[in-house]
Amino acid sequence: MKTQSALSVRLDKAGSTSSPRRRPPHPGGFTLVELITVIAIVSVLSAIALQQYMLYRAASYDARAMHDIGNAAVAQEAHYANAHAYATFSVTGPAVLTVPGMVVSETITLTSAAHLDGYEITSKSSRGTGKTFTYDSDTDTIRGD
Repeated sequence: MKTQSALSVRLDKAGSTSSPRRRPPHPGGFTLVELITVIAIVSVLSAIALQQYMLYRAASYDARAMHDIGNAAVAQEAHYANAHAYATFSVTGPAVLTVPGMVVSETITLTSAAHLDGYEITSKSSRGTGKTFTYDSDTDTIRGD
């Protein structure tokens, strides 16, 4: 068998020469199974991440509701210092109240019930987790139900 310059020639079983051996073409991309597997994994991970994001966002709306209760308590005390009485109100934000310095955030519903020597404020966000927060001026505590 003679060697040729750049091509190698093989003899088959019958002894005849065959054309130069070429490699099968390599696929330039991924198989369908690989792509479907990756899409499935990404879908599961994004579903978990979206769920966690929605919980995080609802908790931030609840924090805003608690913050508005604190602002309402300070505003009630400022109103009492000027008028010697606590105010009763019910409002859904965004709003500005006549009670001094009271601005209600968007999506928050605030209700204040005044009595002779104190008041109770409840707050809830329409986009939160569904908790209702209550501040009692007699005990100076906030609780979430």
